[in-house]
Amino acid sequence: MPLVAPLNADTSNTTEPVDPWSDISDGATSEADYLARLNDPTRSDLPPQTATTLAELGADVVRADLSGEGRERFPDYWSSAAAAAAAQCTDVVIEAAGAASLPGSTGSRVAVVWSGVCGSVRSTERTTVVYFADIAGQWRPQPRRSLP
Repeated sequence: MPLVAPLNADTSNTTEPVDPWSDISDGATSEADYLARLNDPTRSDLPPQTATTLAELGADVVRADLSGEGRERFPDYWSSAAAAAAAQCTDVVIEAAGAASLPGSTGSRVAVVWSGVCGSVRSTERTTVVYFADIAGQWRPQPRRSLP
């Protein structure tokens, strides 16, 4: 069974940098060091508390998208058909998550590095970017095309 991108993964081409976290790898001495740097909210261009909150939410969205567990926390993110769809992955592990602002927008984005078993294939260290908007004082996941 081929791997399927998470239901709201951004697969469009943009002119903005694909990886706003690339500077985190500067000086990283190992993969573990890179993941620790990505997890470090003080390396974000957002206030540390905001970065932490968004990273946790981003990890929760990716876990829910992949495993199906917790989708009810984000009822407007998935279509009703997608929300009812069977989970694609098991044994989902979030390796790291880091938040950054989204240039030219009031939104933010979170890179989530994860692994899991999707179908019969073990996927390791995949990265999914989740976009968020501050709606009435709460961060809510949004498809990229929905952000200003």
